[in-house]
Amino acid sequence: MLGPAMPDLLDTRRPRLLLTLFCLLLWTPGFFTIPPGDRDESRFVQATKQMLETGDLIRIQNGAEARNRKPIGIHWLQVPFAAAARGLGLATENPVWPYRIPSALGGLLAVLAAAGAAHLEGDARALGSAVQMHELHALALVLVGLLPVALISRTLCVR
Repeated sequence: MLGPAMPDLLDTRRPRLLLTLFCLLLWTPGFFTIPPGDRDESRFVQATKQMLETGDLIRIQNGAEARNRKPIGIHWLQVPFAAAARGLGLATENPVWPYRIPSALGGLLAVLAAAGAAHLEGDARALGSAVQMHELHALALVLVGLLPVALISRTLCVR
């Protein structure tokens, strides 16, 4: 049986806050510790780092080689976070986490957009808070389902 405080925790008056906290709980552990997961992440980080060092925010380069295979937008999103981390002295050893912030914000935005769409669908059907609870449970199941993927990828990256 749920205690008296549990229904307050699951109250859907603040589903965005609950989802945001849930995402932070799941994503934060690996955000700072997992090394770059694939070649693309390393190349994006290197190109953005080079943009910061040279001051050239137009040409994408990896070393001396032009890297025009991908859109420039992600680099422009990474630049302010990487520059702020450097400026605040948080990125003195060139960690990868400042470059991951735009992706984490994009993931959070996607989760909140999915919850908002589900909420609108629930309002359209006028089923009330029962639908909202099912939406939160379904979204939580999807996010919990991603946990094994994160653990497996961490295991593969640590080797």
